[in-house]
Amino acid sequence: MSATAGSDAQGRRIAPGFPLLATGTAAASIAFFLWRMSHSAYTPDFPWLWRAGQHILETGRLPAGDVFSWTRQGEPWVLYQWLFEVALAQGEALLGLRGLFALFTVAAIAIYLVAPLYGAVPRRVAPAFVLMPGALALAVASVNLSLRPMIVTSACLLAQYWMVQRLRRGESNLRATVLLLLPLYLLWGNMHTGVLLGLVSLGLLAAGDLAERRRIYVFEPADPAIEGRPLAWPAYLALAGAAFAASLINPYGIGIYDYIIALSRQSYLNGLIEELRSPDFHQLRFSWFLLLVGGLLFFLTRTRRALSAGDLLHLLVFTAATLHSARFVVWAVLFYGLVLPRAIHHEWFAALGPQTGRQGAEATPQPLADGALRAAVAATCILLPVAFWLAVADDVDGDWCDPMRPTITAYLAVQRPGDRLFNDPTTGSCLLAQDPGRRVFIDTRFDFYGAPFTRQTMAALNLAPGWRRTLDAWRIDAVVLQRDAPLAQALLVVDDFVTIFEDDRGVVLRRHE
Repeated sequence: MSATAGSDAQGRRIAPGFPLLATGTAAASIAFFLWRMSHSAYTPDFPWLWRAGQHILETGRLPAGDVFSWTRQGEPWVLYQWLFEVALAQGEALLGLRGLFALFTVAAIAIYLVAPLYGAVPRRVAPAFVLMPGALALAVASVNLSLRPMIVTSACLLAQYWMVQRLRRGESNLRATVLLLLPLYLLWGNMHTGVLLGLVSLGLLAAGDLAERRRIYVFEPADPAIEGRPLAWPAYLALAGAAFAASLINPYGIGIYDYIIALSRQSYLNGLIEELRSPDFHQLRFSWFLLLVGGLLFFLTRTRRALSAGDLLHLLVFTAATLHSARFVVWAVLFYGLVLPRAIHHEWFAALGPQTGRQGAEATPQPLADGALRAAVAATCILLPVAFWLAVADDVDGDWCDPMRPTITAYLAVQRPGDRLFNDPTTGSCLLAQDPGRRVFIDTRFDFYGAPFTRQTMAALNLAPGWRRTLDAWRIDAVVLQRDAPLAQALLVVDDFVTIFEDDRGVVLRRHE
């Protein structure tokens, strides 16, 4: 990266238009992220997460069995993210839905853009170098980020990475880092199964530092002050031991890891979830992800001075995971936003030449302009989401539940206490949003319902052979479905079901007495 006109207080030459370009890119990314969240922050998982939290708050304990379906009533339900559900319900009670979604978007923008700008990436790195990859990472993350527990894993991965990097730079000690990891993993282990990714991340950092200490991988950064020294394996053993022990303080103990492993083996259930499939690069945001991958490929030609072994492992492993399962993109871009700014800094620092670089390393603190830029971006990241959510309509259901609202309302007006209701998974979750007391046939908790039951339900919805036997075996007398379901089309013309309500999005039918 060639140096051009302009310089900061450390004698570092920067093209005068680059900070302006970076700021404009960040602003555009925030606006795009807010627009996408207005359509996708609310998913079919949100209703049962929210209602489960409300149930826990009302009863003061985890439910012994399922409380939402009539087909699995009372069967054991592993609430591995119960604490997030409680936080969700409490947040909604205090802030309302719009306030809750405003808080979520502020948190997401803070994780992907503000935290790197304020210390997750060392402040020696010019803000413009942080904003460009961070803005792209935030925009890409919107392809799968929503108000679900996955944002907890993003925050915890960020916090852990920041702690270990401070330890490597000598800004903290091992004891303090261990003490910080304990509450982090205590919360993480009760909020999301992504706690396993935290241990994987520690393992990647440990493997990278071991490779550097044994000179298997030689890392000679152009600016060593922002990288620190590789840690010895006993340090990582202490960190991982404390993290793992803290994660076991949950209602299920080590069984939570057994559950995660069992979930990963459910190929049929995983195949039903679009985000667990390979990414569709026809989507623009996944194409933007390839720009970040292109940055990695560029710096792979300069790894000796640009990327530490641990950082390189993180980018390679999380990129490979994303190519296998699109869900991982939200965590892959997090690390791109943390690593690429330092790689750009090293490349630019080296381009200045040894003497200029040394003068820059010994120069004065960051200039006032850098501080003003960071403050302006932080203020925008907080105020813009709040203003946005205050301006939108009361309905924040976005693309999922809103189209089915008239259909569900029509059914709730004619429901009977003893209804044996049949519904599709998305409609089941949306029913819970409007009436948590209405037990459903199925919702989007596929892991809870299990492969055999889910397979049977999906076969009936798609008019597979035997679909009538499924309805008869469960003695179905009421049906609420999305209009485009093949089963809905079939039941509209059969003799033994009468149409109660229909529009272009949904249908309500009842079997003849």
